[in-house]
Amino acid sequence: MTGTAHLRRSTASPPCCRNAYGATIGQAQAAVLYAGSRMRSLRLKPGRVAGALALSTTTHWWADRSIHLKALADATGKGRFYALGGPLGGAYALDRAFHHAVETGAALIVASK
Repeated sequence: MTGTAHLRRSTASPPCCRNAYGATIGQAQAAVLYAGSRMRSLRLKPGRVAGALALSTTTHWWADRSIHLKALADATGKGRFYALGGPLGGAYALDRAFHHAVETGAALIVASK
């Protein structure tokens, strides 16, 4: 795959499948967070967990619509970087960076007192 082909492919599926993918991500994160917190005897606040999972799931869905990240890249002056080719090009790198930043924010929400 070159350029944004991986992103175009992910948005080529019907909306029901894209929504199911986002829901699956949220369910997997909830299961791992629950299991990890039980193993470590952590008392997480349900409201914070729900907020973090909502942030993660909705932004994951939003970012996987390639048009949104492209618009964000253009607005921040990174449009040329986004357009770099190759299987690990700019679109892929910005997608990964966005997801990592949001997951860090979600983790901070869960960990806050």
